[in-house]
Amino acid sequence: MTIYRDIADKAELEREYSPSSCVDDLSALLVQYGDRSVAARSAAAPATFSYGSDPAERIDIFLAPESASKPTVIYIHGGYWQELSKDEHSFPAPAFHRHGVNYAAVNYGLAPQATMAEMIDRCRRAIAWLMDEGPAIGLDPAAFHLAGCSAGGHLAAMTSLTPFPMPLCSLTLMSGVFDLRPILLTYVNDAIGMSAEDALRFSPLLLVDTVDLALPPALLVWGENETAEFKRQSRDFAAALARRGASVAQHEIAGRNHFDLIFDLGDETSEFGRLSLEMLGRD
Repeated sequence: MTIYRDIADKAELEREYSPSSCVDDLSALLVQYGDRSVAARSAAAPATFSYGSDPAERIDIFLAPESASKPTVIYIHGGYWQELSKDEHSFPAPAFHRHGVNYAAVNYGLAPQATMAEMIDRCRRAIAWLMDEGPAIGLDPAAFHLAGCSAGGHLAAMTSLTPFPMPLCSLTLMSGVFDLRPILLTYVNDAIGMSAEDALRFSPLLLVDTVDLALPPALLVWGENETAEFKRQSRDFAAALARRGASVAQHEIAGRNHFDLIFDLGDETSEFGRLSLEMLGRD
């Protein structure tokens, strides 16, 4: 008797869905998020915009120097839908700026104040707002690339299944959760409060075959030092996207874990950084 797939009990399942179980000092990594983001904002202060009336509905936009028609990476942060914000995720901007790429970090609110439905809706509305208002800011909506890590990977995947006035150019997903059904059985759902119906409605793995739109090219990556379930989730979603005809690349990044993988985003000196730049045509 198992609790989920071949996982014996709740304790084992919760270890599989606790990415911090693979790192020695999570707090030190989160401090790096904050410190690097402060440095990034000091180097190039972002412009902050509201895409809705709720205080959580904000976007930081870091325009690359000598702005012209160029790619924009729109990033959706992780934190298991209940921690962190755009403020700790400014740090990829300098790496992208070196390659003439704009960077936008989306805020979407957190559980329990925000429901899963509200978080997904906000991410979708953020993209729609950027497509409408982008030209006035200096962004080209025809060159939008969406990225997300962990819970942000889930939200980015859900957002990519939305028909927009202009298609997204690419999708980069880092260690995402694409099937929410096991989350229902863990402590993670205590704050989120999803029902079984919610888990079905908001799992991109279960929805990818139901949407009537061309899916963007996708890059799915995860760290070598991650749990088996996080690796499986990415592989399964990559297979589902490929089945729908999307161009898909998937890679396990040596030496990286769930939390430090994002440090390589846009960094041409790393394996994942080079892969992420290739998605933007900046290889």
